[in-house]
Amino acid sequence: MDIELQAIGEERRLPDWISAYMEYTEETEPPMLYHKWTGVVCISACLQRKCLVDYGDIPVYPNMYVVLVGPSATGKGIAMTFGQRLLQALALPIPGESITKEKLIQFMSKHCQCNDIDDQNFRHTHHSMTIFSKELAVFLGWENKDLMTWLTDWYDCDDNWSYQIKTGESNTVQGTFVNLFGATTPALVRTALPPDAIGGGFTSRIIFVYEDRKRKLVPFPIRTESMIKLREDLFHDLARIKMLAGRFKATDEFLAKFRIWYPEQHNDPPIKSQDFDGYNGRRHIHAIKLSMIVNASRCERMELEVEDLDRAVSIIKATEKNMLKVFQAAGESVLASPMSKLKIELIRKKEINLQDAYVLLHKDVDSRQIESILTSMQKAGLITITHVSKEPKAMADPRNTVIKLGQQLI
Repeated sequence: MDIELQAIGEERRLPDWISAYMEYTEETEPPMLYHKWTGVVCISACLQRKCLVDYGDIPVYPNMYVVLVGPSATGKGIAMTFGQRLLQALALPIPGESITKEKLIQFMSKHCQCNDIDDQNFRHTHHSMTIFSKELAVFLGWENKDLMTWLTDWYDCDDNWSYQIKTGESNTVQGTFVNLFGATTPALVRTALPPDAIGGGFTSRIIFVYEDRKRKLVPFPIRTESMIKLREDLFHDLARIKMLAGRFKATDEFLAKFRIWYPEQHNDPPIKSQDFDGYNGRRHIHAIKLSMIVNASRCERMELEVEDLDRAVSIIKATEKNMLKVFQAAGESVLASPMSKLKIELIRKKEINLQDAYVLLHKDVDSRQIESILTSMQKAGLITITHVSKEPKAMADPRNTVIKLGQQLI
């Protein structure tokens, strides 16, 4: 990026950042909603914990947990990369994708920031970061309840979040703010989530964006001069958004409409499924967060107006049309959990031998069930199984049988 932050002007160049971002990504293959939510995450990452709206006595911050869901090659990673590069150019805190939960805490603790809030002589300390994970199941790990508990806590942006290190000492992170932006396939969406997490605390905080195909085919994308100029403008205005700090004020008109909308959507939940009971109960908070983000997209006044609520609800409704499909691919078979466990290991290592597969799964299922899992996955194209030697004695050694990712998981 050629533009330096010091050169950012005092005026925005674009009437609306998200709309301009959609124009910038028009000639790409990922679905529209993938790009739109990527734009939302970009603005959220820039607002950080230095922006909020008062919801009674409770501050609501504009962080979002967004997960793109779709089959392989629908453009999830491509959509995320567009936004990730913009945020990296702004030097925003983004941890690496392959990171342990302990290193994640260290990363968050390291990136301490101070900002003036409102027009008062008040310095606000916060630790804000945005997690990008193009393989969410690998990032979360196999039923990693500790990490999911932390992520659930972080979503609420507590003033002080305490944790214990291995020595038993307690450390505190002041002003947590975490964005989670991930991607996964329908076959893996339940992989890292234990049954009691579905519909509960962690998943109720997630916006699942489901699409089953590319928006269109673009044989050979061309980087035009107009696109280069638009990218510069997007970066310029995103840097302006990053400078915002303080409280968003809700106008009387916004509050009047919200007071009508809130009980209506509460009494008639948009998604009638137990898997989304928690989401339905938290939907109004998603709308408030998104209202802040779309407001920052179009202006710097930090005054929430009716058009912001309307736009936020419109984006949410468009996303909810396919949300029920998110968990439909997950089977309830007794073999579903160990099968998912094997998928994670293959995504992480690309290949393992048969002996390693038995070691991985022997506590969950017996040898006959492991053979059934491997056969089912092979027939579905999820894995390939090859023998490194044709000698009968060598073939009998499970270390000489190699299991690799199939085309459906690549």
